[in-house]
Amino acid sequence: MFAVALFLTLDTPTPDTSLILTLDLARLTVPQGHHFRVTFAVDSLPEYTNDGVIVGAEGPDDESRTIHFTGSEKRDLAGGTRHIVEGMVSVVSHLGSVRDGKRFPGIVEVKILRASR
Repeated sequence: MFAVALFLTLDTPTPDTSLILTLDLARLTVPQGHHFRVTFAVDSLPEYTNDGVIVGAEGPDDESRTIHFTGSEKRDLAGGTRHIVEGMVSVVSHLGSVRDGKRFPGIVEVKILRASR
């Protein structure tokens, strides 16, 4: 019985060290300037620019979360679809303001820049 238990212990596979932590962008609360792999759900139509594609991602109501893809590669970015990308986190706080008597609340903008799959 001891020999069987020893054999099973020796036959344990080594952990996969190539795994990379993937964070949920909707819940991401980290300082800017870090490179992360994130998962996100598309929350808006993609906007195609000269530099690439920008798409909104789900997140708290008082924050704007966007993914900025570089390059001209076409991607399936239909609303509600989930994706995993890697990129640099950028956080910008916008103060609230009043214009023409109308109050605009402040928001926090969280961007994933230079996103790639």
